[in-house]
Amino acid sequence: MNQSEVWKDNELSVIKLVEQTNIPQHDITQVTNENLKKKS
Repeated sequence: MNQSEVWKDNELSVIKLVEQTNIPQHDITQVTNENLKKKS
């Protein structure tokens, strides 16, 4: 991810992240949801 700098994309979506990282969508959404709940 650091090499492609996908995290700098203003229009980054879960689908783009899945395509760039080859991480399953359910894993990305689970981690994202868990981290958003911790910061609320």
